[in-house]
Amino acid sequence: MIYAVWILKNTGETLLNVTFEKLKLAQGDPVLLGGLFSALSEMAKQNVGDLTTINITIGEMKLSFTFSKTVIVVVAGDAEDEAKKFGIEIGKAFNQKYAQILDKWDGNIGIFKEFIPEIHKLYQKHGSLESDIEEFFRSLE
Repeated sequence: MIYAVWILKNTGETLLNVTFEKLKLAQGDPVLLGGLFSALSEMAKQNVGDLTTINITIGEMKLSFTFSKTVIVVVAGDAEDEAKKFGIEIGKAFNQKYAQILDKWDGNIGIFKEFIPEIHKLYQKHGSLESDIEEFFRSLE
């Protein structure tokens, strides 16, 4: 299950965050969380080098960081592979729409709010795929 998604500019500013399920982490200040996520990703890059994704486990929750030239997508979920796949989908869609804008971005995060319905659409698509898989396995019982 996916709990929340944050999209950060590759320099660390929080551009957008969407919460799907109650999550204490998501109730925090998105700017502070963006700073935390940015710091974690920088530490990982320094220790590992160039990355496309990293995964961090905090208790039962998995945080998947997906990196591109322009953004870092952080997805909180209960399954690492699921969070990673969703992060890649979100990053690809966001970059297609906003990569050119981010080069000359003036700091106004309001322009990214129109992407929220796209995130929900991808979430529903992702959720229906998950339901189809669960239904398939139940049919085998």
